[in-house]
Amino acid sequence: MVDYGKRSFLKSCIKLASGLFIAPSIVIPTTKEVVEAQGLNLQDLPFNAKNTSGGSLPPLPQLSNLLGYWESSDFDGSSNNTSVTAWVDKNGGGSTTQWNQRSSNFGPLVDTGTKLNGHNTLKFQAAGSPTAQLGMKSGGTFIPASGITGAELWMIFKNINDPPPASPGTNPLFMFNSSDTQENEQPYTDGHFYDGTFRTGRNNQGAPGVNTASSFVLYRLSANSGGTSLKAYINDTNFYTNVSYTFQSRGTESSYSLGWNDPVITGSSPGPYGSMNIAGLYMWKVQFAAGDVTQGNSYMNAKWGLSL
Repeated sequence: MVDYGKRSFLKSCIKLASGLFIAPSIVIPTTKEVVEAQGLNLQDLPFNAKNTSGGSLPPLPQLSNLLGYWESSDFDGSSNNTSVTAWVDKNGGGSTTQWNQRSSNFGPLVDTGTKLNGHNTLKFQAAGSPTAQLGMKSGGTFIPASGITGAELWMIFKNINDPPPASPGTNPLFMFNSSDTQENEQPYTDGHFYDGTFRTGRNNQGAPGVNTASSFVLYRLSANSGGTSLKAYINDTNFYTNVSYTFQSRGTESSYSLGWNDPVITGSSPGPYGSMNIAGLYMWKVQFAAGDVTQGNSYMNAKWGLSL
């Protein structure tokens, strides 16, 4: 004989248990906007909720041609104004592709007050408190001297001033050209970008059309080794194109610089330095096709909350 009272009770228990698994009462938000609206901290959530895609980060493009990448999120657990002595390559390049402080007590600072998508950024500044004249240099050569078909450099940054004041008069994001005497400026006091990263000499790229001090931007340089396609982008918008240049991969470079212009390169002493916050730097030994750019943009959107 079936005890319908017991069966009914059992069914109720099964239904209740199923509901606990199918419809939990706590829903983990998956976008930065929802997280902030609920007063939560992105860093307190599971990994899958820490990016705007709602899942784990999409892969970077062209992994076999990835030279290295560096992300300020490595310092999310650090206190404000912590001096950074080394910035490690997340691609596993070791000491050769590691950024080191320029000299003792001169390196960028962790900035917990200027975050991007919940992550701390690194502050480079030409003057001010607590320490002036900050910069980093490489442990070796990043870009091969030969055997490559092109190059890509992506950097996410925000300048403190755009254009910079007359002193120091420049905001150099990076310097990769020891064979040249003209330093990079992104931008100079005229608001123009000057860059010689993947070519001999230096070119005036003009004004990017975006104030780089108003918010974080993605600066992308793309070049082929044939000297027929060198382009500069801000937030995926092309603002400079050169179809006739001599490609140079800087393979003999002994010390790249970040956030300042190496005096060995420019002949000046010291600097000049820039004032900016940097979130990420990514380098490849190939020029991207459209699909690679789309994949790269997806990663940047998910990691940094950009809208590319």
